[in-house]
Amino acid sequence: VTMVLSLVNLGLFYWVAKAILKDGLNALWMSFAYAFASSYMGLAWESWVPYQSQLVATTFLFLSLGLWLTKKSYLGAGIGLGLAILARLFTATTSLFYLILIWVGEGKVKEKMKKGIAVLWPVFGALVILGFYNWARFDSPLRDGYALQESYYGASVEQRAKGWYRLENIPTNFYYYFLKGVYPVTRGGDDYLLKFPFF
Repeated sequence: VTMVLSLVNLGLFYWVAKAILKDGLNALWMSFAYAFASSYMGLAWESWVPYQSQLVATTFLFLSLGLWLTKKSYLGAGIGLGLAILARLFTATTSLFYLILIWVGEGKVKEKMKKGIAVLWPVFGALVILGFYNWARFDSPLRDGYALQESYYGASVEQRAKGWYRLENIPTNFYYYFLKGVYPVTRGGDDYLLKFPFF
């Protein structure tokens, strides 16, 4: 499944790149760079269920973008986006991209509203379907099951009860992401390797 989705995504990316660049050779190079020189390689490399849902979402996002760029199909773009949302809920934020493009584009306000509704109608439908699915599976349309999963081996019940995502964690996360240096690599004891290749 992963290989098929990756090949489909490569073809869809080429379609989108060709629509933007108007040049087949440059679009081919962009597709190659996307597949082998971006974070996509990490998704496509492993056949792991969370990665496969991301690959499915990527497939439908490229389909949505391709329909937008080549056919100016607002409904088609919305359907692609809705299908991507069914795979990964966070892709719903992509609807802002389309709404901003519609808003800054040419046309009267009434035309812009029709285009926006054409994009958002399938998104709303996908959210309703997802809500019914969550209700049937988890007894609540707002519960998606992420709170019920084992985050990683050794995660304590106390940590999950306190919450992973809290405002109190922002200063600590900021420190670890931006201020703290790397741990020095040791050979054992106090023998630090402070020159390349660090092993």
